[in-house]
Amino acid sequence: MARNFNSKAIVKPLSALVLISAILFFLVNRDEMQREIISSLKNTFTGVIPALFPFMVISKLFILWGCSDIRINFLGRIFENLFHVPQEAAGPFFIGLVSSYPLGGSAVCELYKSGKYDKRSAERMMALCNNTGPGFILGFVGGVLWKDISFGIAIYVIHIASVILAGALRYRKKTPIEKYEDLERNSKNSSISIADIAEAIASAAESAVKLAGFIAFFSMFSGYIENKFTALPYVSAIVSALLEFSGGCVSSARVGGIVGAALTGFAISFGGLSVISQTMLYARSAGLSVAECVKLKLSEGIAAAFLSAAYAKIFFDASPDGSEVFIQAWISSSLPSKSSLTITAAVLVLCFIYIIFKKFRRNDTSVKHYS
Repeated sequence: MARNFNSKAIVKPLSALVLISAILFFLVNRDEMQREIISSLKNTFTGVIPALFPFMVISKLFILWGCSDIRINFLGRIFENLFHVPQEAAGPFFIGLVSSYPLGGSAVCELYKSGKYDKRSAERMMALCNNTGPGFILGFVGGVLWKDISFGIAIYVIHIASVILAGALRYRKKTPIEKYEDLERNSKNSSISIADIAEAIASAAESAVKLAGFIAFFSMFSGYIENKFTALPYVSAIVSALLEFSGGCVSSARVGGIVGAALTGFAISFGGLSVISQTMLYARSAGLSVAECVKLKLSEGIAAAFLSAAYAKIFFDASPDGSEVFIQAWISSSLPSKSSLTITAAVLVLCFIYIIFKKFRRNDTSVKHYS
């Protein structure tokens, strides 16, 4: 009788092989990877963080001073009726729309740990409130990358619209929120203190450094792919948008036109694996799952891509058809030459990322949550 194949028995050997191959990959490409990290950190500390830091401080004060769970009657009723989440969700949603990833999601996690929401509502709210704000979209995307503030304003409005549209469609048949009998188990009155300002600045600085680290790591891979596919800018822009949203915006702006606008909308609303990883840190500390967040963010990204393409089609100057340019570039180009070691190492690095996220997903699914 044939023995059953035990997949768990090969996980550790395969993980070790992937790690060793990753070391070889970074050794072979160390100069290029270092250049990508330096370039990413330079862009992050000169463009992204300056646009976000004041909002990061203010967002932290919202949480410390208890403003994030204020019930805003008009918006609260909309949230309760449209998404079936508590009316207090308007507070974290506002934080997400004026700051950046993943502060809206982290606010939800903090409020859940303090006993404000039940788990099902918190996971829904984390998906709805985990967004980015005008500091990055208007200042960096519109002003720096596209040299067009009006496009930045349009992308910001599209970003908000995609959240509302995707959330309303996804939760239209969900049952209303359940009354949670122990919501106030750990809650305590928030007092306003001047010392909170110092704590907010320190917390924002820590978050900024973490943000730079995530951006640098994922931008390292997207930059490597972009250099290898110089004749195929659409490939690198798509990969960058899937990995890290700020790098995806940079690559999409280089593409330009309708396709570049669509990829920019997708990158901002989806957030990429970088944002998902950051959100996991907060969610796991609170015992929440990010599965709902990932599903909704993907839907938001697709909706934003279509809306951004429609805006570009109407308001942009005439430009060559994106699919035609892509096909011509594909035919006229070939895969970059690499050594067999580099090819093998690159594939195994991707396998390593896959294994890590599968493990995160397995940990998430082990946490019970409401459907």
